[in-house]
Amino acid sequence: MGTTDGIDEEPWWHEGGAPLLGRDGELDLVAAWTARAFPPGGLLVVAGEPGIGRTALLRAAARRAERSGAVTAWVRAPGDRRPAAEAGVHWAAATARAVRAAVGHADACHAEPGRADAGAAAVAREPDGTVRSAAGLARALAAEAGLLRADRPLLLVVDDAHRLTTQALAVLHHLGSAGTAPGLAILCSARADTPAARPPQGDALRLGPLDAPTAARLLGTRFPGLSRRRRQEIAEAAGGLPLALVEAGAEEAHAGPGEQPNGAGPDPTPRIGPRLRRIHAERLRRLGPAGRSVLLAAACEPDPDVDELLAAAAALHGGPVPGTALDAAVRAGLLVLPPDGGAVRFRRRLDAVATLEAAGRRRPEAHAAWARTLADRPERALLHRATAAPGPDEAFARALEERHRRAVAVGTPVPGTALLDLAARLSADSRDRGRRHLLAAEHARALGRPGPTRHHLAAAAAERLTTADRTALHWLRTTATGCPPPATGTVGRLCADARRLAPDAADRAARLLLLAARLCHRGALGPAPAAEVLAALDALPPGGADEADGADEAGGADGSEGSGSVAAVRPAILALLDPAAAAGPLRRALERFDAAPDPHPVTHALILAEAAHALGEHTRAEEIDTRCLPHLHALGLHGLLPALHARRAAVATVRGDAEAVRQAAAALADCAEDTGRTAWRAPATAFEAMSAGLAGDSERALSAAERAEAEALRTGRVDVLAVSVAARAASAAGEGRHLAAYERLRRLFDPGDPAHRPAVALDLVAPFADAARRSDRRAEARRLLRGAEQYARPRPAPATRLQLAYAEAVLAPGEVRAALTDIAGSGELTGWPQLYALVHLAHGSALRRARRPAAARTSLRAAMEVFTALGQRRRALDVAAELRATGERPPRPEDTGPEQPRLSPQERRIADLAALGLSNREIGRQLDLSPRTVGSHLYRLFPKLGITGRAQIVHRLPIVAGPTAMLREVS
Repeated sequence: MGTTDGIDEEPWWHEGGAPLLGRDGELDLVAAWTARAFPPGGLLVVAGEPGIGRTALLRAAARRAERSGAVTAWVRAPGDRRPAAEAGVHWAAATARAVRAAVGHADACHAEPGRADAGAAAVAREPDGTVRSAAGLARALAAEAGLLRADRPLLLVVDDAHRLTTQALAVLHHLGSAGTAPGLAILCSARADTPAARPPQGDALRLGPLDAPTAARLLGTRFPGLSRRRRQEIAEAAGGLPLALVEAGAEEAHAGPGEQPNGAGPDPTPRIGPRLRRIHAERLRRLGPAGRSVLLAAACEPDPDVDELLAAAAALHGGPVPGTALDAAVRAGLLVLPPDGGAVRFRRRLDAVATLEAAGRRRPEAHAAWARTLADRPERALLHRATAAPGPDEAFARALEERHRRAVAVGTPVPGTALLDLAARLSADSRDRGRRHLLAAEHARALGRPGPTRHHLAAAAAERLTTADRTALHWLRTTATGCPPPATGTVGRLCADARRLAPDAADRAARLLLLAARLCHRGALGPAPAAEVLAALDALPPGGADEADGADEAGGADGSEGSGSVAAVRPAILALLDPAAAAGPLRRALERFDAAPDPHPVTHALILAEAAHALGEHTRAEEIDTRCLPHLHALGLHGLLPALHARRAAVATVRGDAEAVRQAAAALADCAEDTGRTAWRAPATAFEAMSAGLAGDSERALSAAERAEAEALRTGRVDVLAVSVAARAASAAGEGRHLAAYERLRRLFDPGDPAHRPAVALDLVAPFADAARRSDRRAEARRLLRGAEQYARPRPAPATRLQLAYAEAVLAPGEVRAALTDIAGSGELTGWPQLYALVHLAHGSALRRARRPAAARTSLRAAMEVFTALGQRRRALDVAAELRATGERPPRPEDTGPEQPRLSPQERRIADLAALGLSNREIGRQLDLSPRTVGSHLYRLFPKLGITGRAQIVHRLPIVAGPTAMLREVS
């Protein structure tokens, strides 16, 4: 029942018997001290700032002591204001009563009425009736405790010892002195900046803030509904203070009907709770007027230097402010003053929030004081002057909007939507106010802030908007959670709106057409909608400046990849819809990008990466994304990250890197959750399935693929459906079911199939050809690839060209070794490890069939090493079986176990394939054997394995087959 400056701590951090998070080390120290304190006695003070969790630690330590057999007695610091001469006596009497109650409770007996009070009074006075001194009170308490505790150790827990008077504190210190009270250990808490935290005898334990992982774990345990990003923001703002963490989390989790959790309100700043508010008010009271002026001035200007801060505080205070006022704020733990004389900052951001909240009407005065202090630096003074403005001021509004535009153009971080929000509030004209709210909404979406986005859209809708702004408002609302479902009607409306906007707002029209192109591309809507988009694009002027560099950071009309001027958007639209016409514009755009020192505006660079990726230039797209990523994080543009992570996952899929796909898919899923872009969940799930399929985790791959396909069919996302189908194929190939893998991948190449997706198909030509080769579907595969060549001609990227060359080599009738040797020796496979492994696998298999086992081993070893490095363990085991067929014995996990069956390389190869569920005919096609020969080998190896049928092979050779061999085939 402890308190922190009169505030009950228990409900906010340590409820009931719940474990205390993040204090295991401190609890162990207290337990070790308690073990040493019995029987000699002693005093341990747990010190820390308000809200750090002193009472919670005391409770946990007391419970641990009770489990060890000790009796615990709790004493609270008195809350009344007794005369100093009586305070020590009163506290000693209260302590005696607490000890009697604790011992009586532990012994399951009750004292007679009045006996406990009489014993407590006897402690307070000498036999002659005089009041005892502090030392006398301590000795009397020790004697009383010694009589009562019998043979059990007694732990006296004193909470908030800093609230004790001087005499009472002296009694406590005497009682905790060595030798005064054998068998009695005293554990107390005190605020760190008080004399109670520094006992003349005894030990002290200083509680510090929780580290970042523990703070996040605390929030995740107490408030599982908070998003990952919101937990990180609260943890960062709270600075590891448990009370701040829990109250801010509770404010979010218990948001009312008109409020939004997860920072989805108009202001995403974490909120403070009532206890922290009262603690902060008490700190402000202790600082005095000058100190409060220093603190408010620091809250109004980010990272000021000392001289500027003192000057602004003096202007606010109305007189000189001594340096001791700043020192007092530092000693109170509110401000941090760097030793090198750098910028002054708040120790915790929530302290700055509490300071501004408590300022009330003084806040405009503080900004006015800063405006006067920074009069010779107009750029920095602008925000303060505008904030202090008494009413609408169009000059300030234009200046703030222009400052926002310049910051975005050069890649300078801006304070969220604060500049545009203030510009809108200072706008006198309704149209200007609505336009600025739209700009703020676009920027909030690029920041990944759905709450502020909705707030500014609602504010814009209440104003008198122009036709262009009304159209932008409609599409911003339509794409609030990401790209809408692909539909021909949606594309037609986008093109019609773009044509209407083109004369006066060409850049906004270009952004609408980019959204339309994405819908055509993702939904495979056919040539007619694509032609409509291209015709509307041709009607646009070659460039535009109405919104250039102003809303570029805000994202495209779907809010996912960014917006840009007509010149920046045109190559991306062409790459998505007319790859043959995009090569020249893309090449020139890439040359300009390479010549620029920084990728700014960063959204133009992201659109360029999208165009390069659409044309199969995966390496260039990856280079651009890599350059942009640190800028996106530095600028806080989290709303632009999902498309980047989706491209990373797609490129990792082409490379066959299971772990890289998993990481990109996880990052995409996190971004979808953090930014409210629910439309990205399905692609994240599809790439999760792909990662599991490559890694050989068939159960997880099929589960994720089913979920992704259901969402893809519901929303018309053909691109998601194609990735999910490819994930199923990767899973089947890993299990050795190459016919099943082929049947799935052929869907991507078949124009009549709902999963037909040329862009994805061309990235998976090599796995498709490998599955066709190993399932004896060469002729049909050649026919399907001839139909796909029309999509490959405008994509002369190395990955596409090399995969087609590999397919031509392995699917052609007759000898393939020469062609594969040429591909392997070209030196172009370095960046494409999966293709490298497939080429060497096919080459080694051809050499083995040609009775050249020694030459085959070199290629097969290379293939096995690469598949292992890519995390494709099952494919590596498949290659290991090929190696055994050449007479080599590669290292295998099962070879280290006891009693391994001695099989010939050919028998082991057949056993592996049979364990994977292949029939005799399918095994024969893979090994160039007749079904009768396969059956004969199986008949001979059954006795060697100690089994009677092929269904038992999976149990005798579990490493190869695994449990997924028993999974039902899903068509």
